Amino acid sequence: MTPYMTTKPRLTYPAPNQGKFHTDRKKQNSRDYFNAVFGSSFMRGPFTAISRHGITPLILGALVTATGHSYMLIRGLGVIISAVWFSVDIGVWLSEKKREWPYKFSTFCTCFPVLCCLAMGIMHWFLSSTLEDQQADVYAHLNSHITNAPDGDIMHTVFTVTNDSGSRLGKHKLACGTITIIANNGASRMGRGFVLSMSASSDVPIESGGDAVSATCLGGLDFTSVECVDFYLMFDYVLENQPGEQKTKYFRFSGSGPAIYRAGDRFKWAPVSINEPKSYCEKGQ
Repeated sequence: MTPYMTTKPRLTYPAPNQGKFHTDRKKQNSRDYFNAVFGSSFMRGPFTAISRHGITPLILGALVTATGHSYMLIRGLGVIISAVWFSVDIGVWLSEKKREWPYKFSTFCTCFPVLCCLAMGIMHWFLSSTLEDQQADVYAHLNSHITNAPDGDIMHTVFTVTNDSGSRLGKHKLACGTITIIANNGASRMGRGFVLSMSASSDVPIESGGDAVSATCLGGLDFTSVECVDFYLMFDYVLENQPGEQKTKYFRFSGSGPAIYRAGDRFKWAPVSINEPKSYCEKGQ
């Protein structure tokens, strides 16, 4: 009788430690996974060659410092690509080290989120700087001018604020206040603090590149003649893309002339520094 033959290993007693068996298997798989990704022939070959080539930092630098249309999107992509690329480069460098996989894995898992957080901080700084530049551009390019009425009546003079910046304005309001007004051949005088007119807040956007808002600030006055006017415009506004950031810009003008109210002549207007302590109408008196 031929004995029964089998290729299966014989069972032993007692059985091996199953916990130790699965733990060793799990460690082996984790180590192989890290090295399989970062120690592959592609990562150590073409990727390393491209990463260490001189043109790579030039391309990333060009993305991060891009200007022009949609430059914020391009800069953001450049920062993200740089963070991920550098993280992968660190993984390749770690895979070449003769250290245990837990050290490599923990080092990579520390560096990767740090680089991502740094990238987010840089992108936030880019955005904040851009918004600040927009505010500065609008403030610098808000201009005001005066248009005399065709009939020469000072009360019909039009005061205009023009948006010559590159950003649209949202909610806005234009107000006029007195510094000094001398009228009725010197018999009447208005000092600081009188609000001549105030337009209602408007949500109609003021376009960039020369769109404007106007008011006839002196229309509410009731004088028979006006000899000198020193007053200011106060323009409150927000940028359409920054509705929570309200700004105010002041303009100041002075004008003098004969007793011209409804007389057909015109005032001679001039801009005055908003910080000038003394009224133009009081100088020389």
